[in-house]
Amino acid sequence: MKSGRTLKLADVPPYEALLDAVERLWSDYKKGKFKWFEKEVEDVTALRDVALFTVLVFTGCRLGEALALTREDVDPKRRVVRIRQLKKKAKEFVRTVPVPSSLFWEVMERYLSRTATDRLFIITDRGARDVVYRIAECYLKRRLRPHAIRHSYAIAVLKVFLLGLTFSITILPLSSTYMFM
Repeated sequence: MKSGRTLKLADVPPYEALLDAVERLWSDYKKGKFKWFEKEVEDVTALRDVALFTVLVFTGCRLGEALALTREDVDPKRRVVRIRQLKKKAKEFVRTVPVPSSLFWEVMERYLSRTATDRLFIITDRGARDVVYRIAECYLKRRLRPHAIRHSYAIAVLKVFLLGLTFSITILPLSSTYMFM
């Protein structure tokens, strides 16, 4: 990590809190309330911030990966986002992240319709970090490093996987009993 500080589990917010923050952020944006800004700002800048935070929460991508997204990477028809892994020493790797959330697609469709550039987010790494800090302080009442969002997403995905695995292990003996009757 660039800051030299190790991310601790206590730094990682519950994923449900992030989802709630995105819902409130989107609601405020639609009402024209840009609480995370201290000064007046253009609508398209506020929408960019909402879209960036939403992408981080719903895909679990790294900040650099989000900043590298292009229009082509976002596929509303298939409801997936293609993320190019940008690790320096490894070959480029593309992963396809399914995003079933209607909230995510509502935000992205509005953003895509109001921007014309190929790259989704024209903002520096430092500027993007500041966006995350401001939104988190406003909606989560705490400073949040962008990578903590990735960890929160990973924990949520793991929980869903483990719940499914637990369900399968519990139901398997019952289903095998009925399959051979």
